[in-house]
Amino acid sequence: ISFIECTRGERSKINLDRCIKTAVSAMKQSKQWWLPQINDIISFKKMLEITEADALKLMAWCETDKQESVHKYLKNSAHQNLIFLIGPEGDFTENEVHQAQEKGFIPVSLGTGILRTETAALYVCALSKN
Repeated sequence: ISFIECTRGERSKINLDRCIKTAVSAMKQSKQWWLPQINDIISFKKMLEITEADALKLMAWCETDKQESVHKYLKNSAHQNLIFLIGPEGDFTENEVHQAQEKGFIPVSLGTGILRTETAALYVCALSKN
């Protein structure tokens, strides 16, 4: 899990220690002994630069109804690695979506409702773990 600084984002810093402690606490409470790697915040541009070429690259984008469901891509993927971008509270800008598409990211839908950033991240983690 990597935090990205986007145009419409409200934060430029995070408390990484607090995030890790919260994740460990949730892991213990749920008796799920898998702790995801949690990375510090980086710029959107930097995130696009460091993505793996052979990974399945998806991004949730609320501002269009033309994208397909995330389920289609996760079910039919032969990729071992998944990189999934989730936008800030105000979603990605069209420019950020265009930049991501140039790097191979596919805009997808997480469903008909609009999820909070935190909820969307948990939803994707649960889907990709199955």
